Amino acid sequence: MARPHPKKTNGLPLAGQDGARQCRGPQELSRLEFECMKAIWLRHAQTVSDVKECLLPFRSLAYTTVLTILDRLAKKGAVSRAKRGKAYVYAPSLSFELSRRQAVAELLESYFEGSRERLLEYLRTPADSTEVQPVPPTSRLENSPDLQECLL
Repeated sequence: MARPHPKKTNGLPLAGQDGARQCRGPQELSRLEFECMKAIWLRHAQTVSDVKECLLPFRSLAYTTVLTILDRLAKKGAVSRAKRGKAYVYAPSLSFELSRRQAVAELLESYFEGSRERLLEYLRTPADSTEVQPVPPTSRLENSPDLQECLL
């Protein structure tokens, strides 16, 4: 009798297994995955039903949809899960504070050339300002391989 092949996970180990993959931060999460993580982090949701209930005021999702998203988060290493009775209980493996720090660092690097001062200046500008001020290019930006590749 042939042995069944284990389910493929795009080469990534499942969270909780030896050599488990650790989610690097919010840049690895889809918008819906991030909303589920916020339910777990901020509302202390632990089950699929808890997460579904937390998301209900913003969007109505089927139980199976939330289950699929939480399964993806477990495979990415963002959450761990343990079977309790008939349901899984989920806990964050990715810290909210670490995730926020990584997101801000990425924002700084991507939009403000790593400058906190430019970010603060931007934040002080009135939100209703319709005039967009171009940021003068710096040698760092002009010589950026990413920018050169984008322009080609």
